[in-house]
Amino acid sequence: MQRFGSNEFKKQFHSLTVEEATMKILEEIEAWAKDPSKKMSDYRYIREKHDYQVKAVLESDLIVEITEILTSYPGGIKGLISEEPDAYITNPVSTPKKITYKRSQTLVDQGGEQLELLSERDFEQNESFQILFGSQGSLELDVQRAMDPIDREVFGAIINHRSTNFLKTRIITVKLGELVRDVHGQRKSSRYYQNMRNRLAKLRSLTFRLVQEGKETAVFGFLDKVEYYDEDSTEIAEITINSYVHQQFVERQTTKIYSEMLQGLSNNVSRSIVFILQKERFAEYSQESIALDEEQQYDYGFFNRRITFNTRNQETNMGIIEMALQEIIGNNICIKDYRRVQDVFYVKFLPITDMELADLGPIKLQ
Repeated sequence: MQRFGSNEFKKQFHSLTVEEATMKILEEIEAWAKDPSKKMSDYRYIREKHDYQVKAVLESDLIVEITEILTSYPGGIKGLISEEPDAYITNPVSTPKKITYKRSQTLVDQGGEQLELLSERDFEQNESFQILFGSQGSLELDVQRAMDPIDREVFGAIINHRSTNFLKTRIITVKLGELVRDVHGQRKSSRYYQNMRNRLAKLRSLTFRLVQEGKETAVFGFLDKVEYYDEDSTEIAEITINSYVHQQFVERQTTKIYSEMLQGLSNNVSRSIVFILQKERFAEYSQESIALDEEQQYDYGFFNRRITFNTRNQETNMGIIEMALQEIIGNNICIKDYRRVQDVFYVKFLPITDMELADLGPIKLQ
């Protein structure tokens, strides 16, 4: 005002007096301070601060930006990485498409619970894999359907909501609406909520059993218990993870992969095979004498032992495996090349990066 006069002052501050201009600036700063969408670096006079203050402001803004990106993933930061217990990878617990089982035999387990034997697959060396249905399931039609890719996605969403207490208690507490959002997006229809309850009932009621030479060698499932309660008019699911599977998390007997990579896979078999090969890739890495650029050999039986195909025709299933491998390579995940010789696949793995070691490890070297 003193140096340039009232006309120039009005052009600069859109005010007639110094007092009016000062009030407008204070109001602007107060609005900035109360607006959670504004950054600290949006402060009107940030350039007049000391260098160390500007640096601190930029670091704070960067932390907020990174946190917002990470928490935008389903399940929060944990949602960046998908994780599966090895028991699900080395056994054919799910199918690429929906299959409804027919009950074949009624059994009683060691605890006296009545179980229905839904399916049994025989492997070599007098070993078989059984799928059983427990009597706790009230939605019999749904729970008798085989595990499908969405069921596996539901379990993954549950695991992403575990807290630090999980390792001690096996319990994961999550809003039912959050599970619906993680799996189906922003769907609010009651139909999706009921569908989620049905799938949780299925995960609770299915049990898998390995039998070798007539003796039970492993029994595992997904969930041991599911209970619901209301909290501030919000439905909460309190879920107890199966003890055998929980132990695998405790002992880090799990296989991890970046969730973003899985989003590029449209083939359900690809999503199963990529975990199988990721486990092999890290296993080969842990063998210091084996170079990842060497071909690793996997025959048809290797995949057939781990995946429930919809047909018993070997040539058809080999074609399905090839299509899955091609999609995995096309998305630059896990393997860089393969070749097929009759019923054997020779696979070359991608090298493991330092970032993978930091995010997906630690890896125990043999």
